[in-house]
Amino acid sequence: MPPGACYLSTNDPFYIQERARFGGSRVRPAYNGPGGSMRLLLLAALSVGYAFSQSTDCDTLDKCREVLKTNHRSSLIHFRMGEIYLQQASYQNAINEFREALNCDLDPKWIEASAHVGMGKGYDISKARDRALNEYRLALRTKDNSHGALDEAKKYTETPYSPN
Repeated sequence: MPPGACYLSTNDPFYIQERARFGGSRVRPAYNGPGGSMRLLLLAALSVGYAFSQSTDCDTLDKCREVLKTNHRSSLIHFRMGEIYLQQASYQNAINEFREALNCDLDPKWIEASAHVGMGKGYDISKARDRALNEYRLALRTKDNSHGALDEAKKYTETPYSPN
């Protein structure tokens, strides 16, 4: 082992090389040789997919609250809670959660437009059309049509949202 280096585990798909002299760390792939980069890419994709599925697995309010204990600044979790409250016809709670999503980390970026649309829906159902229109306009300003948020905002600007 070179001086100033510390290998934590060279059997792992990645190993971390610490260099005290330079004050930095590097993560280097442990796979070398034929097909190594493809195996590494596959492993990275699976790891990201696993981490994402773990961090956003909240299909009930209880599960979402549990996730919030570890990451209370997660816009994604607050957004998901807003969707659940909207489905449960708890409109003021939905609006509050969508607003909280806008006040947190805004990760992923599409949360901004979708949260404004969600708030607009809550206001429309609550018969606060002026506030709903304002939220739809704010969504349109983001210019982010991920998940069809801008399409929904345009639609509900013309016709108020109504649950089926």
